[in-house]
Amino acid sequence: MLWFGTFGSGLNKADPARQKFSLYRQDPDNPNSLNNNQIWGFHEDSHGILWVATNGGGLNRYDPATGQWRYIRHDLRDSASLSSDYVVSILEDSRGYLWVGTNGGGLNRMDPATGRFAHYDDYPFVPDIYEDSSGQLWIGAFGGLGKYDRTGDHFTFYQNDPKNPDSISDNSVVDILEGEGTAVSGLALLTAD
Repeated sequence: MLWFGTFGSGLNKADPARQKFSLYRQDPDNPNSLNNNQIWGFHEDSHGILWVATNGGGLNRYDPATGQWRYIRHDLRDSASLSSDYVVSILEDSRGYLWVGTNGGGLNRMDPATGRFAHYDDYPFVPDIYEDSSGQLWIGAFGGLGKYDRTGDHFTFYQNDPKNPDSISDNSVVDILEGEGTAVSGLALLTAD
């Protein structure tokens, strides 16, 4: 199966072998449907649950085994709720925490046992969350590249310094990938040493 999201027509599941597509869209008359058709991304967790990042509908949780949808939204009355309904990135880390990046509310970490969120509001827009092969968590934010310190429960940010040619090239970090190679124009390389 192949999942893909659209920015206006919902979520699609493709079965390439059968050349069949299943469409998941918002249906106001069906409380068990996707709640927003503008999809920024999604992540399948270690339990097979599909988490969907929507543009204004919060975090949508889909259980393929039951076909049930659940919505996790920002609640002004609950300080441990999702910080924004504009979700742009999702990652389950190796410890089972679900990290959720938003546009406007920064980064959220959901405790899987309680469903409660911790908030990291260093920068409001977090388009990428990445865990490298050593278990180090990184975020791409409009404010720099963030490295998570699990012991201190905070982020250290690498930022551009125009006076330092060895600093990060730009503070708008939109994607992170671990690998080997050299940097090219528009791409920054940070070595582990």
